[in-house]
Amino acid sequence: MMYLVGEYLKLHGYPHLKNVVYLGIYFLASLANLLISDSLSWVKVRFLHGDDKLFLGVVIAYTNPLLVLEAVCLFIWLLRFPIKSLWLQKSLLSLSPLSFGAYLLQTNPFVYTIITGAYTRLSIMKPWWLVLAVLGLAILWLLAGCLLDYVRNLIFRKLKTQGMFNHKVIKSILTEPSRT
Repeated sequence: MMYLVGEYLKLHGYPHLKNVVYLGIYFLASLANLLISDSLSWVKVRFLHGDDKLFLGVVIAYTNPLLVLEAVCLFIWLLRFPIKSLWLQKSLLSLSPLSFGAYLLQTNPFVYTIITGAYTRLSIMKPWWLVLAVLGLAILWLLAGCLLDYVRNLIFRKLKTQGMFNHKVIKSILTEPSRT
């Protein structure tokens, strides 16, 4: 979904509002998400006699329109900050493609269960340690995903592949006579 939004923004641009407007929309959408979560949790407890845990499944879903709005507003808000440092520009340009590996790593169902389990174990920590531990784990997952994507790129370069598949290999497989 975010690829479609990104491509749309690339083709058609975005409204040139003040930065504070994008930040305001981001916080309002976040507040609306929390209110929806709280309301759904209240309905679950009151009428469905469920447990009193927060109902986050819908609120943090990838296709939630409010979550997409939050992501787009935060992206545009951050996009409008000029980066003057040449070193930082080069670092961001080299790390940006690698962050896709972190996204793929975190959306893998097997890895997702490990990640949620790691964060669940943190719930017994004191609040300040919890914040530091969550931030530390998030940075760790990002770095692990970037490292895996970097290694994948190295392997693909060594195999001299063009993109996802080596077209010469596929062509030779398709044109080779069957051996059965």
